[in-house]
Amino acid sequence: MSTAMRCGFAWMLAMLGCVAGCGALVGAECRSPLERCGHVCVDLQNDRENCGTCGNACAGMAVCSSGMCRAPFDAGPDASTDAATDAARRTDAGDASIDTSVDAARPDADAGGPIDSGPLDANDLDAGPQCGLGELLCGASCVDPNDPSHCGSCTTMCSATEVCSAGRCTPTCAPLTDCGAFCADLTSDPDHCGSCTMSCGAGICIAGSCQSALAGHVVVIGHDFEQGRITMSQIIANAVLLPGRASVRILEWQGAATALSITGTTAAIAEGAAGRGYVVTMATSDSSVPVLLDTADTFLVFAQAGATNDRLMGLGAMWSTALGQFLARGGVIVVLEAPSVTNDGTYQVLSAAGLFDATARAEIVHPVLSTVTGRAGDPVLLGVPLSYRGETHTCFFTTSDPDAIVASTSGPVVFDRTVTPH
Repeated sequence: MSTAMRCGFAWMLAMLGCVAGCGALVGAECRSPLERCGHVCVDLQNDRENCGTCGNACAGMAVCSSGMCRAPFDAGPDASTDAATDAARRTDAGDASIDTSVDAARPDADAGGPIDSGPLDANDLDAGPQCGLGELLCGASCVDPNDPSHCGSCTTMCSATEVCSAGRCTPTCAPLTDCGAFCADLTSDPDHCGSCTMSCGAGICIAGSCQSALAGHVVVIGHDFEQGRITMSQIIANAVLLPGRASVRILEWQGAATALSITGTTAAIAEGAAGRGYVVTMATSDSSVPVLLDTADTFLVFAQAGATNDRLMGLGAMWSTALGQFLARGGVIVVLEAPSVTNDGTYQVLSAAGLFDATARAEIVHPVLSTVTGRAGDPVLLGVPLSYRGETHTCFFTTSDPDAIVASTSGPVVFDRTVTPH
């Protein structure tokens, strides 16, 4: 076997032994605050596969926060939810994206029929509430999934002898804190930070202390990553890791992305991260996004090549309130783009939420892309050369948005809008 082949084989084995969120080893120890689990370094405070202790994997769609598995919503049929609850969450479309009570509450404005039996679309933009961070949509109301009247799901009510802790009915709040009618994580809850009565004005609570407001970011990248280069990997990794935590919590929306785009994007982030820590949670239903954003640092929307315009605009409208609050507390939203025969651009999710303004996107094949004058110091471009070649499915945008950081001769391709807190 040649030296090159041996090196390539060793590299493949190393990559297979490392998962998203692993960190660099310093000698025989892990770089603080990561801890060693076997042969990898993990963040026990946020890693769903090693939550609190090595090997303690959070079940279902539960997230790991402060070393504890938390289930802020009923993610579907599993051992922790009963059949009646799961049956109530089925939709007329056959998935778990919208509760049936939501469909019943929104008439079809365009067709004049009594009930809209399809997924949320552009005609339904004013049909119901837009839930904020940490809220669950139940019928026509947004509720707290930690309230014992609808604990973890719209239909679950705790008994008189139970409390609702992390979306589950339990006899006590432990390991959370009993704050009267609900259980709170005093280490990270911005409304009960350090004590049941302390509310953080900036909406950021870290280790039980209120923090100053951070700048949020809206990043639009005109690549779908079905094909990639190391420079493209560097851009997306820099974007999703902008929050700068030891282990950035990334919430993914894959939706109607192609399989190649999903695998390519995942590989690009791992390549560009170069040992920087992160953990990933995947949102599998529309209504779960506002809930899961409450414990995320970055929201990544994959390029939605298979979605319709109505679908994309409907999602943006549904999530608009939560996305705005997420940005205001320093969150990062990253949206990827792809050519499509079914829609005019994934960016419409942001347009419907009032976060990005463009009139069109179009594909350019293998363009030479350059850093926009004066933007070379943007954090998304850290380690990125002044020029690079884009791969197949690179898209530019028709827009007057002033926040472009990478462009081709046809138009801007990458944007980074900094959102300063008010």
